[in-house]
Amino acid sequence: MRHDNPDVLILSTGLGFGHHQASQAITEALIEQSPTIRAETVDFLSLLPPYLARGIPWGHQSLAKNWPSGYGMMYKTTSKMSQFRLWNMIEQRPGLKSLDLLLKEISPKLVIATHPMPLMSMSVLRGEGRFPGSALAIVTDYVVHPDWIRPNIDHYCVPTTEVRELLVKRGFDPTRITATGIPLRHAFHAPLDYEITRQKLGWDSAPRILFIVGSQGMRPRPAMDAIEQLTKLPQDVRLVVITAEDTALFRFLEQRVGDDDRLTILPYQKNIHEWMAGSDVVITKAGALTTSEVLSLGRPLIIFRPLPGQETGNTNWLMRSGAAIHCETPSGLYLAARNLLSDPGVPVRMAEAASQVARPLAAKLIAEVCLNTISS
Repeated sequence: MRHDNPDVLILSTGLGFGHHQASQAITEALIEQSPTIRAETVDFLSLLPPYLARGIPWGHQSLAKNWPSGYGMMYKTTSKMSQFRLWNMIEQRPGLKSLDLLLKEISPKLVIATHPMPLMSMSVLRGEGRFPGSALAIVTDYVVHPDWIRPNIDHYCVPTTEVRELLVKRGFDPTRITATGIPLRHAFHAPLDYEITRQKLGWDSAPRILFIVGSQGMRPRPAMDAIEQLTKLPQDVRLVVITAEDTALFRFLEQRVGDDDRLTILPYQKNIHEWMAGSDVVITKAGALTTSEVLSLGRPLIIFRPLPGQETGNTNWLMRSGAAIHCETPSGLYLAARNLLSDPGVPVRMAEAASQVARPLAAKLIAEVCLNTISS
C-alpha cells in the first residue's frame, strides 16, 4: 500500500458507520481551515490479521443483532478486564506491528484515533518512543469505555464537560482535554429551515416521522413490528423509513410492506440531514453520531431499543438532557410518537433542550486542536 505522506493520519474502524463519519467530518474541517493540509483515513481493521479483520466485525454485528444482552455482557466484561495489565497487552497486540510499519512509511505529524482499538496501539508506540509525532483521541460516545483511557496521548477531544471531568479525575492533564462535542459533517453545522426543507423534499403539510432503522443491532422482525405499530397513527401521518447502510434490511422491508401510500421505505440517503430537518419526529437507535446529528438540527428524538453498553449510556445522557425519549417496545414507540404529534409543547421543549447540548461545530473545534497540536 502506497501513501502520499499525509500530515494527519486518521485511524477509524468499520465497527459501525459512525466512526467513518466522524473521520470524514474531521477531514472536512481540517481542509476548510488549512486547505493545503494532507489528511488520510485508514480503517484500523485493515491492519489486523485477516481472521481478525473479518471476525471482529462479524462478532460485534452478530452479538448486536442476535444477542443484545450478550453484547452488553461483552461491554461490561471488557470494561472490568481493562484494569488488568495482561488483558491490556492482549488488546494492544493486534495490528501493532502493521501500524508501526505504516507510520514509518508515511511519517505523519499527527495521528488521530476515532475508536479505542487504534488508540491502544498508538499509546504503546508513543510509550516506547517508536512514533515521534503527536497522537490525539476523539471520543465518539457520550460515555467512556475504559479502553479509551490510555497514557501517552497528547490530547483528548471529548463530547461533554462530564466526560472531561471524568478524565481529569482519572489523572489526565486538564489542559490536554477539550470538550468539543462529537464531530459532525458540514451539512449539520447549522440548522435547516423546517418549511423550506419540506418544500425541497416535495412534502405537503402532513406530519412526517423519520424512522432510521439501519443502525447496528436492528433486526428485521422488530423493525417490522415497530413499523406496523407506527402505521396505526392517524391517517394524516406519513412515515419515512430509511435503512441506512443495511441493504439486506432494506430488501426485507421493501418485500414485506404492503401498498400504503403513507409509508415510504428507502435505502441510505446522502441528504439525510434534509430528511431529518424536515421531519416532525426522528426515531433511531442510540449511536452517538446519528443522535448528535438530530440534536444539531433541533428535532424531537425518540430512541428505540438501544443496545446495552455504550448505546444505553448515550440514551441515559440524552434523556437527562431532556432532548430524547426512550422506548423499548413497538407499542411504547407508537404511544410516544402519538403524544409528540398531539402535544405541540413537548417537541418545543425537546428542541430547546437539544439546542442547549448540541455542539454542531465540534469538527471545527477539533480541527483547531489538531492544527495547534501540529504547530506546537
